[in-house]
Amino acid sequence: MLKPLSILPSACRTPFAVFGAVLLAVVFVGCSSSKSGVLDDASLPTAFPNHRADHVRMFVDGRRDTVTAFKARASVTVTSPRRNARFGSSIDYRRADSLHLNIRATLGIEAARALVTPDSFFVYDRIKRRLYFGDIERADSMLPLPVSGPDVFYAMLGLSFTADDDWRMRADSAHYYFESPDRRMAITVDPRYWRVSHFIQYDADGEIVEERTYSDFDDIDGVVLARRVVLSRPQDATHASIYYTQMELNPTSLDLSLSVSDRTRRIRVK
Repeated sequence: MLKPLSILPSACRTPFAVFGAVLLAVVFVGCSSSKSGVLDDASLPTAFPNHRADHVRMFVDGRRDTVTAFKARASVTVTSPRRNARFGSSIDYRRADSLHLNIRATLGIEAARALVTPDSFFVYDRIKRRLYFGDIERADSMLPLPVSGPDVFYAMLGLSFTADDDWRMRADSAHYYFESPDRRMAITVDPRYWRVSHFIQYDADGEIVEERTYSDFDDIDGVVLARRVVLSRPQDATHASIYYTQMELNPTSLDLSLSVSDRTRRIRVK
């Protein structure tokens, strides 16, 4: 858990509504560019559709491990039963360590900050001067984007690829498709960029648990990444879209501080 903060426990029964109130307290605006990535004219490789599955995995994994952190500005849209919000955000993320993001309102006013560590999360409502915190298991209920799980860092960049050797692969006229042995996960690979363009996870009844779509691929610091990431959790009626307007890989420094006011009220989320 993050050590520098002084924590004063307090009960909180509806954490997601709290962060929703922050989103709705002001009118959010963000960068709205919808231009396609500069690699949209890429063509299919000559060997398609005859690549072996292990070669596809190798190509998709290419240069992934070179990315250890990123800094970005993004336009985010969130739709759920409780709220519809659009806002600008700055994101600083260090792999397997910490994620920091802020929420900016009209005229660039910072309304909220969030910090997620491997075992904890903190959400600072700068308007009401309240700091909400709790165990990482509660983070997704508090934040507008999914932030828990071992593969979130790569998922936010479109670099997540979990297909093992026992997954079945097939191809159509433009993509490779991987399916897990239990048919609970399916992954689509776009061989023009050797990146995952679609991920879907099902529950035991065949209902969609989570779906991700990646598009607007671009070359960022020598690594092909998706500028647009769309996340959907139908069972929660939650939908989020991220468009990275600026991005820097492996920056020399990251902003991972909350800078909480001394007069801030601390509230534990249970």
